[in-house]
Amino acid sequence: MYDIDAITLDNGLRCYLVNNGSDALELRAAFKAGKLYEDRDERQKFHTIEHMLLNKTRKMNSTELIRSFEKIGAYLNGKTGMEEMYIEINVHKDHIKDALDLLSEMIFNYRFTDKTLNAEKSIVINEILSDYSSLEGIIWMNYINTVLDNFDPSKEELIRGIKAFTLDDIKRSYEGILAKDSLYLLVVGNIDKDIKSYINGLFSKYELRDHSNIRIIDKIDKKIKQIDIDIGPSFEEYALYYNFLVNEQDLKDRAANMILRDILNYILFYNLRVKKGITYTPSCEYERNSLLSLIELQIQVLPKNFNRAKKALENIIDNLSRYIDNEIFEVYKNGLINRMKRDMTDSSYLADIFIDNYRYVEDNKITDLDMIDIIKDIELSDIKNIVENYIYTDKAGKLFLLNSSKNLKQ
Repeated sequence: MYDIDAITLDNGLRCYLVNNGSDALELRAAFKAGKLYEDRDERQKFHTIEHMLLNKTRKMNSTELIRSFEKIGAYLNGKTGMEEMYIEINVHKDHIKDALDLLSEMIFNYRFTDKTLNAEKSIVINEILSDYSSLEGIIWMNYINTVLDNFDPSKEELIRGIKAFTLDDIKRSYEGILAKDSLYLLVVGNIDKDIKSYINGLFSKYELRDHSNIRIIDKIDKKIKQIDIDIGPSFEEYALYYNFLVNEQDLKDRAANMILRDILNYILFYNLRVKKGITYTPSCEYERNSLLSLIELQIQVLPKNFNRAKKALENIIDNLSRYIDNEIFEVYKNGLINRMKRDMTDSSYLADIFIDNYRYVEDNKITDLDMIDIIKDIELSDIKNIVENYIYTDKAGKLFLLNSSKNLKQ
């Protein structure tokens, strides 16, 4: 059991304490912010803000901040996703109060300057350029456009938008999410009883606005389509990418989709690599956020194997139900359960589970993060239902990354 101890501080800040008994604690200050909260011409704004929060505070410059974390042996990082932005600290329980002090300093005593903004804009732009120079980055940057029509701007538009950010833009956007309905604090690990009162004394002295000034994008056309992209002569492999919109109304849907993801990884490996001898790099993922849930299949192959792999993969997709029997289902259902038993002792993994499921926590539909009992209730018929309703080529968003200089016939 991983019960969620939810408390609201005197200033309205929501805090969640999850005790998994681990002395390696995970602390996160998380915001409802990310790509789904950004207009098309301001993509990467919250990513830039995340970078700036990690840079300096009113009391500490960059060097002093880094050394403060090094001194207590803590790991500091930040992440901005589709609908969340957070600062995370991984630290031994002996230094949890030091880490909480540093986290509150970064979140509330932030120091944004023109110099820092210009430096972080350059870093974010370089990350984008790096993404667009790798096969994985090209796939990531384009995959969403196979499902959400015209969602992401081009590389040139992205860079132009980032360069246009002003310090006032950044300050106004960050102050807008310092709100009771956006910011929350998460602590996972072996949490001592006195930590509640320490958190209240430390964080409740800061004022939060009642409501965030940003809202999630809700006017997006979900259009399944096909995209062919010329990846240029520098790449030796082609990529075939298929995504499928699937249902996720509750945690049972999520558990079933996770099992199907693992089954698909096995089926791809066995039927493409083992039986047909197609050398490839496989991937099957399950992506989800408030707007959509996707089962994604991706393989990378040498050009000479492209047509063969494409035909074989589409045959598997359209006949998937016959590949899944009870024996395979039980193997991967039990495998997921046992992996979760192992992984949920890791405070960082458990924090990821919390943030992934936060909208259910917020709606009071989940008070315990242990999904194992939910997974145990999944039956083979649940998996077959997903396959028969969502997984076939006519419902796929397709992304083919090819090298036109190879003059490959489609």
